[in-house]
Amino acid sequence: CGGGGSSDNGGGSGGAVKEGGIFTLGSTNYIDTLNVFNYIEAGATVSFLEIYPELVQYGPGLKQIVPSFAESWTVSPDGKTYTFKLHSGAKWSDGQPLTSEDVAWTANTIIKYPGPTAVLAASVAHVTKVDAPDPTTAVFHYDKPVGNALAQLTFLYVLPKHVWEKYTGNNGKDLKTFLPEDHLPVVSGGPFEVTKYDKKGQTV
Repeated sequence: CGGGGSSDNGGGSGGAVKEGGIFTLGSTNYIDTLNVFNYIEAGATVSFLEIYPELVQYGPGLKQIVPSFAESWTVSPDGKTYTFKLHSGAKWSDGQPLTSEDVAWTANTIIKYPGPTAVLAASVAHVTKVDAPDPTTAVFHYDKPVGNALAQLTFLYVLPKHVWEKYTGNNGKDLKTFLPEDHLPVVSGGPFEVTKYDKKGQTV
């Protein structure tokens, strides 16, 4: 994605940004489902990163963690409390507010139902609870300092509570039964929406 000269090192400084158009990604892998609690294929992971917000993400070169939905964060002196300040005024694609309540609900649901949500358990390893004291603050409480806490949180896909909360029945097992791909366009808060789904064909 760099410029045209041979001296360009991939910095991308060689051209103007083009608004609109189509970004096409081809893969021999496929998206087995858009359910974050019931997937196997790497193609699904790629889609989650594009559909749902993450508090933090890896920066260029995968060398450091940078802000994403969280604008900033602080860590308590004992390393057991992470406080994230979130972007204000965010909305889900259906117009509903996207707030710390969605962050807290997602994390606390994974903690509450460790069996059905096991595929995402590592993202909140050692988290005891998450509080949402106001719409732009999410507070993660850990039972001990975790050196890679931020790296783990790069895989916490923040879900729209108003869409997913009805599927916590049967001791959380119903979370695995919801198929977002059957309810298009998927309610998203990331840079892309899924408007067409084909398990082993073309997903748009």
